[in-house]
Amino acid sequence: MTAQNDRLKDDLAAALSRLRHADVEGRDSKDETSFEALSMQPLAAMASSCTPTMARREMTPERTHVEVEPRDYSYVFNPYREPIAEVNPGDQVVIHCNDAFESRIQSENDIPSEALATAKFLNPQTGPIYIAGAEPGDTLVVHIKEIEATRDFAVSCLIPYFGGLTSTIFTRTLQEPLPEKVWVWRLSDGKLHNDRLGVEIPWRPFMGTLAVAPDQEAITALAPGPFGGNMDVPHVRPGNTVYLPVWNEGGLFYTGDTHANQGEGELCGVGLEIT
Repeated sequence: MTAQNDRLKDDLAAALSRLRHADVEGRDSKDETSFEALSMQPLAAMASSCTPTMARREMTPERTHVEVEPRDYSYVFNPYREPIAEVNPGDQVVIHCNDAFESRIQSENDIPSEALATAKFLNPQTGPIYIAGAEPGDTLVVHIKEIEATRDFAVSCLIPYFGGLTSTIFTRTLQEPLPEKVWVWRLSDGKLHNDRLGVEIPWRPFMGTLAVAPDQEAITALAPGPFGGNMDVPHVRPGNTVYLPVWNEGGLFYTGDTHANQGEGELCGVGLEIT
């Protein structure tokens, strides 16, 4: 019994060490796997060639820093897509993301219906990222450390038949859609400026989408669910921690749809979209 108890203590100590960033009380979960998102760095549009994803590792005495740069995107939260990178619990991960429009809207002259006409879909996702040791029934603990913009402006717009201000395929109304329009918000000194509106608001970035792959099915990147997904709430921001239930081996983590700021919801269908 002594030898068996010693083995159990060793196993417990190893598990506690591996999960040192997942100390959460009151969660009915078999296990908790944690990795730190050191910086969600949205990436500007890249060449369309689907070359292998870059995942760079830098070892430190305490942990590993992993940088993930996608070469193509997923438009669904998909349990069957090949992982683009693998990380370990406790790793600090820098993830490059695009905006909801895959950087197709750059100025007030880019009419959304034309700029997005050849887009595969909206909300391109970076992922999935495989977390070593994560199994169904675990909880993935994501600490958001920082969001760094990779361009000096955000965009918002009105899109025909999209959002809460117009008729949609889900909610039919009789009026014509609002005219298409784009607003550009310049980012400088921690503030977002729109000269046309004469409005200035603070830089308060957050991730519109944060998810693990759901069980069995691929679900559109525009949808939320028990897997996380397109939540579009400003609380998914630096300094906060998000807990996601794991449905598949490796967790299969996705993120994208970065916002420079937004209220409690996307009334016109979009926030202040930025890379």
